[in-house]
Amino acid sequence: MQNVAPTPSERIWQGPPQVDWTPSRDAIFTAEVGRLTIVLRRIRAIGLSIGLAVLVLWFGGPRGAWGPVTAIVVLVGVLPVILADVYRLWRVPRPSTADTAVDLLLGVLGQAAVVTMTGGIESPLLFVFIALALASGASQPGRPGLGLLALVFLAPWGMVLLGHLDLTPRIVPQLLSLEPGFAHQLPYAMTRAAVVNVASVLLFRMGRLLARTVHRMLDEAIEARRGALDTQLARNRELVALSSAIAHELKNPLASVKGLVQLVERGGKNAEKRFEVLNREIDRTRGILDEFLNFSRPLGDLTLKQVDLPELLAGLTALHEGLAEERQVTLTPPPTTPMTLRADPRKLEQALINLMHNALEASRPGQRVTWVLEQADGTVTLGVRDWGPGMAEDILARACQVGATTKAGGSGIGLAVARTIAEQHGGQLLIENLEDGGCRVALALPAGGPPVAGELAS
Repeated sequence: MQNVAPTPSERIWQGPPQVDWTPSRDAIFTAEVGRLTIVLRRIRAIGLSIGLAVLVLWFGGPRGAWGPVTAIVVLVGVLPVILADVYRLWRVPRPSTADTAVDLLLGVLGQAAVVTMTGGIESPLLFVFIALALASGASQPGRPGLGLLALVFLAPWGMVLLGHLDLTPRIVPQLLSLEPGFAHQLPYAMTRAAVVNVASVLLFRMGRLLARTVHRMLDEAIEARRGALDTQLARNRELVALSSAIAHELKNPLASVKGLVQLVERGGKNAEKRFEVLNREIDRTRGILDEFLNFSRPLGDLTLKQVDLPELLAGLTALHEGLAEERQVTLTPPPTTPMTLRADPRKLEQALINLMHNALEASRPGQRVTWVLEQADGTVTLGVRDWGPGMAEDILARACQVGATTKAGGSGIGLAVARTIAEQHGGQLLIENLEDGGCRVALALPAGGPPVAGELAS
């Protein structure tokens, strides 16, 4: 049994080379990290500006031996960072990964300065280094991230060394009238630094894991979007091909109608016959337009209901009895075994009507057409089986393409409609030439109904 689905090489109209408009995973990730970087720059520029003003005003006066010196150190160390942030906010509206690395580097250096001025290894802000390690792991792949981790790793040990040599400016402790703490007690100071190191490494690894998870989610989302775009592109190409075919098909009946109208205007004995031909050409034109509407209608959402399949096939049998009798073909009644399926009954009926029409037109007088209704392995198979000549291999390979037909004057839309409806229900259209003659064409649909995405769409 063959699962007929058009491949790019089989489509009637190829069109210009396909352009992938889907942004890459790295581009999306970089853009989002850049937006976050801009927010952090604004927060840092505002926060440092306020902090700088407060510290300079507080320590600029006679506040002990460290007062004026601290004011100068703070001014020289923090003001360039503020100016750099303002400049980069103005001149670099969309930061790259490298820009984010520079921002994180400034953050590590700024945090080191703040920790040093607030007590060094004794500072309550020491553990902010952990957050910087997490941000480095999440946003900086490769060597830049490892370089930032190295700085975060070494900074606490620098604080230990400054505390041991009594070189840490105790600005905040003096401001709060705190006595010297444990900076001279190396075992405690080194333990504190080691704890920060271990936590930093763990959070850096967590950041890397988070980045990989986000990348994987982006890859899946992008792949799904590309699949949807490819499907829509194929559908649009089929519609373009169909539009061209319809424009061509409508020329002939319209020309006939115009000529007949002119003849009727002149009068004559054959007016009644001319009106009969005129009506036939109008019906032909309407049939072409109906086929186009039937092809485009499956694009609409599903309206899912529980469908009684034997009852549906019984109604379709009654609908086609006249056509079968006209063609002298026996239409076998459908199976009566109870079976239901969650589907869109209107579209299901539309697909089965197309299949039945094809089967009746492919059958010769005296032959018969039967319904197919089976359920196995979680799949419901329903369609038609005829004893006609079957499909030639070249037609079978492209049977679901618009315009692929062996019938004189046929548009080749019926199977394309049936395939689209089957796929919309989460199934496929199966076409099989049988050994004892004839052809079996059926929809193979999931017994539980369409997947969740299809139900949500409805």
